[in-house]
Amino acid sequence: MTKSLLRVFCWLTFLSAGLFSCETVDIEPIVSISLDSIANNRVVENGGKAYLTVTLNGASKKDVTVSFTTAGTATKGTDYLLTESQIRIPAGKTTGSVIITTQEDALVEGDETVLISFQSLSNATFADGNSITLTISDDDSDTDGDGLGDAEDGCPLDSGSVANGGCPPGFGLLINEVLYDPSAVGLTGDANGDGVTDKYEDGFIEFFNNTNVARNLSGYTISDIDIATQTSTVRYTFPEGTILSGKKALVIFGGGTPTGTFGGAVVLTVGNPAGLSMNNSGEKIELADPLGNVILSFDSDALSNNPDESYTRNPDLTGTFVQHGSVTPGKLFSPGTKTDGTSF
Repeated sequence: MTKSLLRVFCWLTFLSAGLFSCETVDIEPIVSISLDSIANNRVVENGGKAYLTVTLNGASKKDVTVSFTTAGTATKGTDYLLTESQIRIPAGKTTGSVIITTQEDALVEGDETVLISFQSLSNATFADGNSITLTISDDDSDTDGDGLGDAEDGCPLDSGSVANGGCPPGFGLLINEVLYDPSAVGLTGDANGDGVTDKYEDGFIEFFNNTNVARNLSGYTISDIDIATQTSTVRYTFPEGTILSGKKALVIFGGGTPTGTFGGAVVLTVGNPAGLSMNNSGEKIELADPLGNVILSFDSDALSNNPDESYTRNPDLTGTFVQHGSVTPGKLFSPGTKTDGTSF
């Protein structure tokens, strides 16, 4: 037994030999707390580790258990991981610890804290102060100041929103090809590949995400605007969970049963008899976000000459709209792929 754990009392017990005897009485060890393996109680955000350690000023004959809670501006399970809520020091030992592991969240939120408060213990006594604070250093830079770290920001130099991958509304999202006037000659207008030509079902719009960040299109709408009356009619609302990955295309057909690979693009159908209701002239097509902000538009009126083929950008993604056959003779459309039929 360590001397620091003993207090000596001399009981005046008369022995038969005429002597006095002295007995010793155990006292509880004193607990101190610390954060080890880090400097200044500060740890980095991305995979940092701090050891929450309890130390006794001397070994005890009994197990010592220290219970604690956490609070502060950091969120357990999101900013850091900690599976234990108590530390046990076995009899005969003087230290025990648990590990706090930080997690990267890519949000620019400044330094955060974990306040660790010791609530109760058995077979020991607290020293002065029974709490300690761990600081998690934010390691995310945010050049454009939009709240998303540069490492995860699809547009690190252009302020946007976290929901939009750090990009401004519409940034990187474009319309690359539109078929609003399918050919009615045999199957030459069968753009969706289902073996049937239909002026509504084979019409399509091809979108492309020209960033490296996935875009959530849930709740976005496609509307046609009558240019003469400025009347707007919603023709399609993207369903919940519609995600367009970076550098990928999405094709929405008026209807039918799209058959084929379409270059690996996301393929959707409107699912009503009128499809997208795209006309040869006198209308404009608009894509709007769930708040009604217009993100993209396509003016078919400016290109109306009943082409019986799609209008596509030439070059793909960056050029102006031209009739598809002028880029690839004999090929009237290329939903989901580049004009030459290869994948994006």
